[in-house]
Amino acid sequence: MKHMQLDQDGNYKMITYALNFGKNYHGLGDRLCEVMYARNLHLLNNKQPIDVHISRQQYIEGFENLFKLYGDDWFKFTIHDNHPIPVECQYRHTNSTALLRNGKDVPKCIPKKVDIDLPEKFIVCQFDVASQGWTGEPRRISPEGITKIKQYYMNQGYEIVVVGGESNNPMLGSGKNVIENIAYAMSKAELYAGTDSGMMHLASMILPTDRLHLYTKDVPKPQILDTMNHLLRKGAKLNYCWSKV
Repeated sequence: MKHMQLDQDGNYKMITYALNFGKNYHGLGDRLCEVMYARNLHLLNNKQPIDVHISRQQYIEGFENLFKLYGDDWFKFTIHDNHPIPVECQYRHTNSTALLRNGKDVPKCIPKKVDIDLPEKFIVCQFDVASQGWTGEPRRISPEGITKIKQYYMNQGYEIVVVGGESNNPMLGSGKNVIENIAYAMSKAELYAGTDSGMMHLASMILPTDRLHLYTKDVPKPQILDTMNHLLRKGAKLNYCWSKV
């Protein structure tokens, strides 16, 4: 639930929001979703600052960099040495995803400028996704499918900038220290093309939602992943790319 208190002068105190993930809840997409939920709480409550309760291990894993994508003046961290976070601190929205299902778009951020060479007309893409989809199948598109997808955009005059683990540019590769670089590259791209991944969530925080081109082979019609639903309602394009593509 949302926890709001008044101080002795009748002003609202900070909203508390606890990050209390299980051991398997450390993917970039999961972390970015939590950042978006917290940001929406901030925006939906007259821009009240958010007091983010977080374990020291989660802090080390790079959450601060992700929260700072929206700036550094809307939140503070309360760091706990132990995990899980004490029960008395676990006040948060009980249905965080509702904040993204209530008709509102993903809260957008403006990335900081970084010194990186980028093409004049390009798209950002990522297909090196090793995690399992909701059906239990890997989210990866076949190599043949990736080649055809990239060729489709190159035929339209776009250069391809790959981000993530398969990027040939170390400034756009993997790791928490490159997030700002990737965010800036996305802000200059015409669109994002890729699978349901952490990079897709990052792109949704930066680009207009109708410039997200999502590819999947593990979501049979008409069932759509909840993580995609709010993006599709705001104009994202979903393309089915089965194994034989």
